[in-house]
Amino acid sequence: MADRFPLILNTNINQIQEIASGDQLDLTGNNIANAGIITATSFSGPVVAAGIITAVAADIDDFLDVGSNIQLGNAGIITSTGADINGDLDVDGHTNLDNVSVAGVTTITSSTYPLNVHADTTYHGILINGNVCPTVNFARNNSTTPEWKAGLSGNNADHFSISTGGGASDRLILRPTSATINGSYLNVANLMLDSKVYHSTDTDNFFHLALMSIFLYQ
Repeated sequence: MADRFPLILNTNINQIQEIASGDQLDLTGNNIANAGIITATSFSGPVVAAGIITAVAADIDDFLDVGSNIQLGNAGIITSTGADINGDLDVDGHTNLDNVSVAGVTTITSSTYPLNVHADTTYHGILINGNVCPTVNFARNNSTTPEWKAGLSGNNADHFSISTGGGASDRLILRPTSATINGSYLNVANLMLDSKVYHSTDTDNFFHLALMSIFLYQ
């Protein structure tokens, strides 16, 4: 089928004619309805469509306003200087991000290792900082109530501790030169001591371990 040009009213000779090739059709104040497929080399001004727009390329200088959702098939690489997403972002494949800043809660679910962190520099890995005594908390299933936690002690932030619950119930306290275990007893198969065993409230009473001998001081 040959191309057809729109019909116009030529008021000079009172005839209905096809618009001449190269002329413009001025539809100011009017709309194009039920037109089917519209083929154009370019569009100037806003384009409002209720259906599907198919294009091999789109050059958008300002912004793209999508009311419901935008679906990209084999789009390849999408390059943007920024993206402001107020709703959910569903990514099925691999996401490579240089820097990520999360202001809220991040939930990671996996059947193997949900979080795998690799550091190329020696003595670097995961850094956790925060006010007073930041910790890593542990709970089973989907519970958000900690059963155990490890981090800076809530009783003394200069110490590292392993605690029960979400408070400051330290069970193991590690200091630069000493350690404390809070419990009714210590159950170990073997215990190696360098020199002395002191009483916690009376350091004058202690066992002194010497070569082939044990001394009790009071």
